[in-house]
Amino acid sequence: MNKVIMSVAVFLVSIIQKSLKPVVGPILDERFRKFKNVNSGVSQSILKSLYRNETRLNCIPLSTYGFSNFSQFEEDGILLYIFARIGETNRIVLELGAGSGRECMASNLIINHNWSGFLVDSSEKNKNLAFKFFTGFNNSGIFQPKFLVRWITVDNVNDICEEFKLEGEIDLLSIDIDGNDYWVLEALTKVSPRVIVLEVQNAIPAAESVSRPYMAEFDLHNYSGVERLFRGASISAFNHLLEIRGYCLVGQNHNGINAFFVKKDIAAGKLLSVNPQKTMTDLYSRDQQKIWPELSKYPWVKIQS
Repeated sequence: MNKVIMSVAVFLVSIIQKSLKPVVGPILDERFRKFKNVNSGVSQSILKSLYRNETRLNCIPLSTYGFSNFSQFEEDGILLYIFARIGETNRIVLELGAGSGRECMASNLIINHNWSGFLVDSSEKNKNLAFKFFTGFNNSGIFQPKFLVRWITVDNVNDICEEFKLEGEIDLLSIDIDGNDYWVLEALTKVSPRVIVLEVQNAIPAAESVSRPYMAEFDLHNYSGVERLFRGASISAFNHLLEIRGYCLVGQNHNGINAFFVKKDIAAGKLLSVNPQKTMTDLYSRDQQKIWPELSKYPWVKIQS
């Protein structure tokens, strides 16, 4: 029976393979290698089943499981793997800094896995583009994501959740607002995500636990040069905050830009935790950190006990 399932799966994947973005890293297990390109819900469901039935705890990096349908890099595949391992509950994703939906963390889950999406962006144009984008998919009409246009601050992030009628546990939170990410995450108490994806500032070495000072009106587009990198927070700063809240770091994407955190009790026995001090060693992050001697002169806020 397993051979039949695998044959059907490989056939399905081969039909859609030409139109897909490649996986960033090779899947090491031979069974997974046949699924290096997947953008249909059917193919992903088969792949998810394989992940779910794995009895061993894999030590290979999360990015190895990555592929991109709608995410900027290989986060779609990483999230598929994480939720295959830990399971789903209410299939709710809250994304702060969602753009137009064409390139975000939520879209693959909404379109191919029938999740309920709650998206926030500061641009009215992006809201209109998102509506057109999601209505272009036959199966996303029922699960058309809700979209709010808001400038996200520490003062309104919980109000945003109330507008969405979100409270308590949700499956996924993604924050990518290019500036006050740490402070907004710290202020967010209305929801309790099982999984959190955060954009980290990979120009900051892992040993540094710092964040840009909070500035409600901070807009990345107003800056250039080195000053443009004076934004966000380091992976150790995020880890410090989230460890207190009961999360563990389980990995990053291949270039160190996005980090994945999971509630410790949920990850136990399903996903390996990662020491943040041993991250930011990929080629891109190392290259970015060459500017840290100059960037470190800016007034970063130290995040510590």
